[in-house]
Formats: sequence, C-alpha cells, structure tokens
Amino acid sequence: MISLILFLSTTVFFSIAILVLVVPLILARGIIFPNKDIIFLKREIFAYLIMFLSAIFVTYLNMFYGAVVPNVQESSILGNIPYIILLPVAFLIGKYLTFKDLKFIQYFILIEIVVGCVEYYYGVPTFFENNTPIAELADTDILYQKRVFGFSSNSSNLAAKIIYFAIITMMQVKIEKRINKESMFFILFIIFGLFITFNRTAIISIVLSLLFLFGISLRGVFLISIPFLGGIVYKWDSIFEQLTRGRGTIDLSGRDQIFSFFYNFWSENLLFGNFGTKLWWNNVGYVWHAHNSYLEFLASNGILFTLLFLFAFLLLFRRGLSIVIPILIFSLSQYGFLWGLSFYDVIFSAIIYNYIRFLEVDK
Repeated sequence: MISLILFLSTTVFFSIAILVLVVPLILARGIIFPNKDIIFLKREIFAYLIMFLSAIFVTYLNMFYGAVVPNVQESSILGNIPYIILLPVAFLIGKYLTFKDLKFIQYFILIEIVVGCVEYYYGVPTFFENNTPIAELADTDILYQKRVFGFSSNSSNLAAKIIYFAIITMMQVKIEKRINKESMFFILFIIFGLFITFNRTAIISIVLSLLFLFGISLRGVFLISIPFLGGIVYKWDSIFEQLTRGRGTIDLSGRDQIFSFFYNFWSENLLFGNFGTKLWWNNVGYVWHAHNSYLEFLASNGILFTLLFLFAFLLLFRRGLSIVIPILIFSLSQYGFLWGLSFYDVIFSAIIYNYIRFLEVDK
C-alpha cells in the first residue's frame, strides 16, 4: 500500500498531496510490525537536527522578510512554504521503507514502461491527460520528438522514474553479486524505457554509472567500446541527428537561459536565496524550474543553508552515495531529487538506507 501511494503520487491520476497518507501508514506499520534493523545513530540524529533547525530558521526568515520571488506555481499546494522543511521528512520516510517496498516500486514502474511502449507503438505521447506543447506530438523520425509519458505528466518524469528503476536493479545485482533472470528482465525494460523517453541525460547517467559501480577496468572499457565506436562511426550522421534533435548543432533545450536566470538570481541573493520558497522562472507564461537540483536548491535557499544542509546530508548518506550516482549525474541537468516531500526524495533515501544495511551485513 505504501509503495502504491508513493508511485501514484507521480501519475496524472492523483495529486502529490496523497503522500500525506504515507506518514500514518509508516507509523502504523512500525507499531504493528516493528523492524529491529531500523536504528538511529548519533550522527543521524545530529544530521536531522541540523536539517530541521535550519528549516525552522529559513521558515522564520521567510515569514519575516517574504520571498524575493513569490511562488508562481498556482497548482503547488505547499508552494509558499519553504520546502527545505519537507526534505528531512521525506528522508525519514525513506528510512522506514524496506527492500520489499522498493521491489514493489520496481514493478509499478515496469508496468508504466509497458504502457509507454504501447503509447510509442500507437504514436501518441500519452493515453491520459495531456498538457504538453504540440512540438512533442510531431510525426517525425527524431526520437526526442516521439517521447512518451506513460502514466506521468511528461516524459522527463517517466525518465526520472526509469533512473530510479535502474538504480534499484543495480543495487539488486550488487547485493546478489550476479545478474539473475529477474535482473535481466528488468535490464531489458530499462533499455526499452530509455528508448521511448529518449532522455539524453538519463542515458548518459546510466552508462557512466555502470562503469563506476561495477568497476570495469580500462582494458574492459576499451574492449567494450570497440564495437560501439564502430557502430557510432558507421551510423554517425543518424546518431548525430538524433542527439541534436535534427537541428544539426548541439542543443541544450534552453538550459543555457534557464541556468543563467537561476545563477544570476543566486548571485544577487547570495546568502539566503529566495528565503526557502522554491524559485521558478516565469518566462512569457511558461514556468520553469532550474533543471538542475543543486542550482535550484542554491537559488531557493542561499549559500548559508545550502552548506548547512550539505553537511547534514553527507552525515546521513555519504556511505551509500555510490549507489545513487545515476540520479546525482541526472540531476545536473534535470530535477531528479531535492523536491521536498516527493516520491523522488523518499525513494532516494530508501535506496541509500537499504544499501547501507546491505553493506553492514556484508562486512
């Protein structure tokens, strides 16, 4: 039930507000089925204390001074509340999720990838609610323009879930120290998912992470690269066309302008940023987040609270950060985590906590 609610919060069928149901369910499960593996170390308590005290201070400043740029996302229920206060809540929820919960998440995302494949087959981005610019509905051979949404509101959300799906699969392989039939099955659908969403950042994130996580030697990388490089050279024109979205030049999808806005805002509001209110760029009626989790956090909260949060974050997660390298890379040009109370932050935390438990057992 908990995994289902988390997943449904990412779909077009439900509001993210349903995540409030997760807290009482986690508490109830903890009382009825106590988990002795869940313990809090002193450094964890200290880290959460830093996060909550920082969040309280940001909230106080926000109430006293107000945001530099007020919330422009009218659909955001908690848009005016400093979202930094919701992040430790999301991380705490993740601590109480088990590997079994993550397995359920895997299968829910798998179902969504299957739906995405059917959407791709029928040449439509979605069978459900659609608020997408018409450019994404074009009849073209450019894969970027044929991206599908699955149950999500856009292809980027589906791509982010595929990244988490891939991370859980990688963790499963590392825990079992082998690739079994189930893992092979998941890997096949990860490839399908990357194809139908054609998110360039997601593809790069997963490829780089595989090389790092599974310790492929330089010799191995060289041997593996030979057939791929041969294929790239042979099909270079076609590949280049796909990567540049048919424009014949490297395209950043407007990120240069977006990054510039958020960086300039932060440089002008160095210490406290937007006083904890999530910053959005309203550009001629189009509302954008930073497309970079780190820049978004910095611009919204300023350098002081970013450094405090980073210190606490590393106290909590530094031992398990290697397993989430795909999302850390993905978040350089997408918004992969640090949303607040969200599916992504809960699952980010749950993956790390479960991986740390595995490392403790495997000692």
